[in-house]
Amino acid sequence: MIETFLGDAYISWVAVAHFLKYFVVSIVLMGLFLSIYTTITPCKEWVWSREGNKAAALSLSGSIFGFALPLTYAIFQSASIADLLVWSLIAGCV
Repeated sequence: MIETFLGDAYISWVAVAHFLKYFVVSIVLMGLFLSIYTTITPCKEWVWSREGNKAAALSLSGSIFGFALPLTYAIFQSASIADLLVWSLIAGCV
């Protein structure tokens, strides 16, 4: 394992690579969720939010928050990327 001494902490570059892998996958999953959510719902939250409709912006941000919380817990508890994908699929369906 490659480690670097930085002040009082050791940085494992393998851990940094795992962090970046999970981070990129979670960003892709969030984008996929938003595209599916805005396609399925009859409301046009993006357009209405840009026009200043606060209720539409709150609705969209609530759906983002509602997917981000289970996604965060799935990242915390997952043993692999495949495990994360399964739990994020379940979170997106709920």
